[in-house]
Parts: sequence; C-alpha cells; structure tokens
Amino acid sequence: MQAWGLEVLCQEPRDYSSSLTAVMMPDGVDAVAMHEFCEFDETGNTVRIGSALKPGSNNRPAGENLRSGELIVAAGTRLTAADIGIAAAAGHGALQVRRRLRVGLLSMGDEVVAAGAPTGHGQIHDSNRPMLAAMLSNDGFEVVDLGIVPDDEAALSSCFAKALESCDAVLSSGGASDGDEDHTQAAMRNNDVEPVFWRLSIKPGRPMAGGIRSGKPVMCVPGNPVAAFVCYRLAAAPVLDRMAGGIARPLLRPRVKCGFDHRKSAGRAEYLRVKVSNLCRSSGKTPISPGCANIRGPTSKRCPFPMPCRPSAIWCRIWQPCPTGMRRR
Repeated sequence: MQAWGLEVLCQEPRDYSSSLTAVMMPDGVDAVAMHEFCEFDETGNTVRIGSALKPGSNNRPAGENLRSGELIVAAGTRLTAADIGIAAAAGHGALQVRRRLRVGLLSMGDEVVAAGAPTGHGQIHDSNRPMLAAMLSNDGFEVVDLGIVPDDEAALSSCFAKALESCDAVLSSGGASDGDEDHTQAAMRNNDVEPVFWRLSIKPGRPMAGGIRSGKPVMCVPGNPVAAFVCYRLAAAPVLDRMAGGIARPLLRPRVKCGFDHRKSAGRAEYLRVKVSNLCRSSGKTPISPGCANIRGPTSKRCPFPMPCRPSAIWCRIWQPCPTGMRRR
C-alpha cells in the first residue's frame, strides 16, 4: 500500500480495491481516490478518504483526448513539439511532410564586411545576413549562405543566377533602391526575373522589390536593418510559408494605448518599434520610441513587435505571427 502512485478505489461500503496509475478501471467504478488522501485501517479493513469525490474524479474516460476520426494535425501545419506528441499518441510513428525550402541569402555592398572581421574606414559589419538567417531558420527553412556581394551588377547577376539554379527562393538585403550602386533591378532583368512589385507604401521598407522566375521568388529587402526585419516578417515570410505548403498563421492584434502622439503620411503604413508595458491593464500606457535604423532596442529580443500605427496615432495594433497554441478571439 506504500508503493508510489498507488490509488485506492471505493466501490461499496467497506469494500475497496487498489490500482496503480494508468491501468484499466474495474467494472462498476466511476471515481478514484488518490492514495495520498487515503488512510488504510488494516484492523477494520477499511479506508478513510480525506478528499471529496464525485463521478469522474481522477480518471480519464476512453476518447477524452482523441476521438475516432478526429483531425489532429491539418495539412500545412508547421509541426511543433505538441503536434508531434499528439500524433504519436494517436499511433502515428511517422508523418508525411514537405521538403524544407532552400533559401539563398546574401547581403550587398562594398561597405559591408562579415561580422567578426576587422572593418576599414567607412565599413560596417553585416548584421542583416545573420539576422535574416536566424529568422529563416526559426521559420523552418534551410539557409544557403551566399555571402556578401560587392556593388557590381555583373557580380550580383552571377550570384542570382547560381542561387536560382540551386535554391527554391532568393532573399537579398541592400541595393534595393534606385541609386547608382543599387543593382538589384538590373540583376533581376539579367536573369529573366519577372518583376512583381517594387516600392511598397510602408515605412520602413519602401524600396523592397520582388520578382519571380519559373516559380522561384527573388525578394530584395532594404539594407536598413529595421526595414529588413519588417519586410521579411511582413512580405517575405508569408510567401515562403505558402511555397512550403503552409497554412496562413493568424496575427496577434491586441489593442494598446500609445504613450505619445505620432503623425504619419496619408496612404502609407508605418511600423514602429515599441516597448510594451502594462499590457494586461486597461489603464496602462505603452511608451513608444520611433527610432531609425538602430537594430538594438525594441527590435531585439526585448520587444520583437513592429507596430503598424493608425493615422490618429492614439491606438496602434501590434503585428506579429500568433504564437503556437494561442487563438484569435
């Protein structure tokens, strides 16, 4: 009676039987008293139960977790640990999945050097490629690192050509505008990439461009790190999700009050980096820092929420993929 996990089951007065956890319940029994709440009197051959019971207490009826024929993991679901666990509980030793997309990733610019390498006069470390690589990996894609390409049309055209041969999609950062050393448009034309869009009505991220060749998208985000972050999450990630056979992920959009006024241009969506405080209090205010190209701060792990701001600048909506397990209300 002292075994760990032992439970005592009451049937008729002065009649009991014991059972270990996870065994089948005897016929006619509809409740279980937990062992730690029971006192056994060997002299009187009785059990005193120290907790209230009702039909169904401390037992799990057949079919409670899964019903026969129930859909447990829909096609297009990005598998999580919970999905794998429930599939295994249903008896599936293997699941049919799609191949992970191979995404070619490159940065552009004569002034850009790899993180960890020494910088010369007028040079900066490449933050976009590591950041975008982490975002791609977290989203379940295989990253093909194409390195840093100089500001040269021929070099960029050659890189795009190789990437389109071996990858399912291409993602570049920098050189997306229309300056003298911005060669993405020419490199796309040189590789017969059909243009789909260029210059979005958003801030940051206006220069982003996108095209497609033989079903393979080429997406060029700006070199501004915050713009690259926003453009990937807002435009590139949904494209890759769809290509991978995924289903649309709902957006988490709680309403929060801004801590300052903000004016924006008409006809343009603006995404502000924010720090959210007192989110669960209706009277709480949300201080917002507009920022510029600084990747540190609210864009980092302390607050990864780009926020589209309404024209009134009084109310904002947080833009972020809904975390696993949460539902839109």
